[in-house]
Amino acid sequence: MQFSEGHVPVLLDEFLSRFGILSEIALRCGRDSFVDFTFGLGGHSIALLNRYAWLKIIAFDADPEVCLMAESRYAGYIETGRLTIINANFTEFDSLISPDKLNCVFGAIADFGISNYQLFEKGRGFSFDDDQSLDMRVNPDSHDISAADVVNEFPAERLADIFYSLADERLSRQIARAIVEARDVKKIETCRQLAEIVRKVYKRHPDIKTGVDFATKTIMALRILVNSEFENIKTLLQKTSSSFCKNSWLFTITFHSNEDRIVKEFIKTESRGCVCPIEIVLCRCGHKAMVKPVNRKPLCAGDDELRSNPRSRSAKMRIIEFI
Repeated sequence: MQFSEGHVPVLLDEFLSRFGILSEIALRCGRDSFVDFTFGLGGHSIALLNRYAWLKIIAFDADPEVCLMAESRYAGYIETGRLTIINANFTEFDSLISPDKLNCVFGAIADFGISNYQLFEKGRGFSFDDDQSLDMRVNPDSHDISAADVVNEFPAERLADIFYSLADERLSRQIARAIVEARDVKKIETCRQLAEIVRKVYKRHPDIKTGVDFATKTIMALRILVNSEFENIKTLLQKTSSSFCKNSWLFTITFHSNEDRIVKEFIKTESRGCVCPIEIVLCRCGHKAMVKPVNRKPLCAGDDELRSNPRSRSAKMRIIEFI
C-alpha cells in the first residue's frame, strides 16, 4: 500500500523521526493506538502502519468522500483491525472513542492543511479554477453555510472583516465592495468567478506584489470561516489536553500564521502553573500546567522537501506532550 498518486504528506521525515522516540515510550507503557485527526489521503498514517507492525490507528476525517476513498484504498489495514476510519469532525473524538480505547492511545497527529483531493477536485469550490462550485465545506452534506452563501448574502462590512481578520487581506474593504457590486449584477456561483473579482481589485494596485495568486487570502478566509477551522483547532487542543493520558504526544502541523499562533498560545498558557495577573501576589486561579513543548521551536521543511513540495514552505510542526 502506497500513498495516493500526487499526494505528498508534509514534514514526513520530521514526523517519523520524532515518532520513533514516542514509539519507545508507548511500548514501555503498553499502549498501541495512535490517532490521526485529519486522515485525508492517509500520508502520515500509512507511513506509520508500513513501519510499525504493532501499531493501530484511529483515523478521523469530516469529508465523506475522502472516507469512502480511504476505506477502499486501505481495506487491508481495516480488515486486520489496524486501521479504523471514522467519518466525523475531529472535535467529536472524545464521544466516539471509548474510554478503554482512549487509554490505549499514546499520541495523535493533526495536519490542519486542506488535502490535495479537496483542493483540486472540481465541484468542491476550493480551487481558483473551479467553474462548478463555491461550496468549500469539507463535509458538503452538512447543514452549515457554504462559501457561496457568505459571498452572496453577507454585507460588505462583514465580508471585509472576515477577509482581514482570518487571512490578513490588506485590500479587504475594496475586495468586499467589489464582491457586493458584482453580486448585484449576477449571483457569484463559482470559485473562478470570485477569484477573478479579487484579481481585478489587485490589478488596480500594480505596486502590490504577493508572490501567490491574488485571490489566495480571500478564498482561504472563506474556507476558514465556513469550516470553523480556528474554533475547531482550539476545541481540539483543549479536549486532547483533558482526555489524553499522561506522556502522550500531539503533533500539530499548521500552514497559516493564525493557526500557528493558536497552537503557540495554547502551549504558552497551558505549560504554565499560575496564570493570575502579575499584580496579584498570591495565586487565586489554581491553574496547573497540563502540557509541555517537545520542541521549543517549530519544525520546518528542509531544502530537499521545499524543492520537491512547494506546499511545505509554510508548514510548521509543533509537538505537545501532555503531563
